[in-house]
Amino acid sequence: MKFVEELIQKAQKSGEFKNLENEGEPLVLDENPYTAETRLAHGIIKNAGYKPQFINHQQQIKDQVKALRNGLKIGAENWTGTEMSKIRWNTAVADFRAKVAKLNQQIRDYNLKAPNEQFFIIPVDPEREIKKFSPEKRSG
Repeated sequence: MKFVEELIQKAQKSGEFKNLENEGEPLVLDENPYTAETRLAHGIIKNAGYKPQFINHQQQIKDQVKALRNGLKIGAENWTGTEMSKIRWNTAVADFRAKVAKLNQQIRDYNLKAPNEQFFIIPVDPEREIKKFSPEKRSG
């Protein structure tokens, strides 16, 4: 906690807390998901409108997962049952698997840096996702 206090004091001396939204008003010390030792510091950062870097990284990963699922969904929606649509679907599936492998590595790296397990992201199970969107399953 001493490190955080030193950072705050340094920022105060350099004027980084001047003209912030809600300056001079009481702090809102609502509950947050951090440990007791860092709760106050993170509350101050939150009230100042900043987010810890891992929160931004978490959102980027979630956005990538959503985009990959959407790509698979579009591939399934374009299914017509023709040989050409089968080729397009198989290409979409191969692309999905390759991108998920890279994304899952990012998720593992992120999980190692997340402050505790409540922020962890579950890796994507490519086979489950493919099965969920599979046009062959829907068409019979």
